[in-house]
Amino acid sequence: MRILIGILLLIHGLITIAISRGGGSPLENPSWLSWWPTPLGSSWFLASLGLQTSIISRLLAILFGVAGLCFLASGVGIFIGQEWWRTLTMVGAAISVVYLVVYLHPIYWFALALNAGIFLALLWAHLPPASMVGS
Repeated sequence: MRILIGILLLIHGLITIAISRGGGSPLENPSWLSWWPTPLGSSWFLASLGLQTSIISRLLAILFGVAGLCFLASGVGIFIGQEWWRTLTMVGAAISVVYLVVYLHPIYWFALALNAGIFLALLWAHLPPASMVGS
């Protein structure tokens, strides 16, 4: 179980870092998402405030990259048996949720659900138990 959780955290971290780098201009929504008001990579919130191309959007991207680094470090932490992996996972999930809400897009719902699952498992359900992950 420890290996599976560690691998999933590493994958989550790599995906988060990849998204944080962005690709420059926003991606056009596929035809089945034409009803959504903003393209993928564009923030409905920042656009409504006229801050889409401001330093704030760049800082949010950096912060999202930090979330990815937290997930990567927590994946390593679980492999080497450190208890701090849980804290880094929670920090990464919290930062990630902030970014995903500001850049809300239907494609990000899976990531929001994943981070909600992380919060529920680590805070409320106390999963995985320390005996299962070796720390």
